Amino acid sequence: MFADIIDLKKLRLALIYILTLLILLFFQDTVFARLGLLGVKMLFIPAACVAVSLFEGGFRGGLFGLLAGVLCDLAFPENTLLFTVLFPAIGFLSGLASEFWLSRSFTAYLTTAGAALLFTALAQTVRVVLVEPGSAVACLTTALVQTVWSMPMAAACYALMRWIHKRWKA
Repeated sequence: MFADIIDLKKLRLALIYILTLLILLFFQDTVFARLGLLGVKMLFIPAACVAVSLFEGGFRGGLFGLLAGVLCDLAFPENTLLFTVLFPAIGFLSGLASEFWLSRSFTAYLTTAGAALLFTALAQTVRVVLVEPGSAVACLTTALVQTVWSMPMAAACYALMRWIHKRWKA
């Protein structure tokens, strides 16, 4: 009876994506936190949300984004709700776009991931710009550097999620 209710292939794929997310968070918060470009750290979890939603669709991408957002908000003490709201939206919208308008090619992914990374970086700067309006140019520069610095790991996220999708397709 239990086997009739639960799809074990989908459950296995979800657990693999959760484990992958935890590994990516570990690398982002430990290994790549020590590597900075002009004082800016990598933030590539939004690209992982785009990669999952590209291969799994908007609903699963939104769920992956929700879990990623909650875990990132827990990992970054300066954010309280930003990633929890932003990452599910990124996952759902990029998954929706991949179902109807985008191909699942590497170039389409890099464009979408770059837009998601830039939007995330700009969303992080809103509070700073509202408090100190004169810092808008510095915040924009930081957002651009963070986006460019995160793109190599975004490419790696695509390869990893594509491999998971092909290997353990549900």
